[in-house]
Amino acid sequence: MSELNPVKVRAVVLASRSAGEADKLLTLYTYELGKVRARAVSAGRTTAKLLGATEPFVESELMVFLRPGSSWGKITGGRLLRCYPTLYTGWTATTEASELCELLDRLTPDQQSSPDKFELICQALAQVAREPHPAIRWAFALRLLVLAGFGLRLDGCLRCGPAETALWLAPAVGGLLCAVHAGRGDKRMLVSPAVQERLRWLATIPWEAIRSKTWSPEATGFLEQLIDQCLTPHLTRPLRSAQFRMQLA
Repeated sequence: MSELNPVKVRAVVLASRSAGEADKLLTLYTYELGKVRARAVSAGRTTAKLLGATEPFVESELMVFLRPGSSWGKITGGRLLRCYPTLYTGWTATTEASELCELLDRLTPDQQSSPDKFELICQALAQVAREPHPAIRWAFALRLLVLAGFGLRLDGCLRCGPAETALWLAPAVGGLLCAVHAGRGDKRMLVSPAVQERLRWLATIPWEAIRSKTWSPEATGFLEQLIDQCLTPHLTRPLRSAQFRMQLA
């Protein structure tokens, strides 16, 4: 791709940090190119036209130069398309949104286009902005695993098919196993038929319906552990945003 040909992209800003006196280093997820890292020159100045368009969690239209063979681009212009002020006004919303963005960053290679991932992060951020809820994060994680090629089979034992019994969650092999096939695994969790149904529900139900279910403190705690176990095999280190969330809790 020639440096003389900038690309116009729709992008969600996954992360933004200062560089030098006034520049910003951005991690973007774009509809056209997938994940892109880029420098926004002078975007950190209070009078910069790109100040709002380069803040975390916003959706922007940006002009990006990408040199062939380089993992970094340069942003030369753009405009803000959509922002969610409520994502900046409370610790719960901010940490939930940060965790969604960090997870997408960690499970996605650079410059591999996936419009489905772009739509997924846009939808999830809009839901968190409306009202934070742990189930939004769980649903996002399960759906992102599918799009990243790490989806879990949740309709029965991987070896012997559907079962109306408790099964062991085995993310490393891609789903659930019965007692006969699970063997011994210290980190595996036994999942009841009711929880199996909840997982399938989270992976497929429309976003607007997620808050319709009642989640007891016990169920919430168990699902937190369960989703964490689903993600752990695919992360080289814990999510910093998740660690911060747990400290707040």
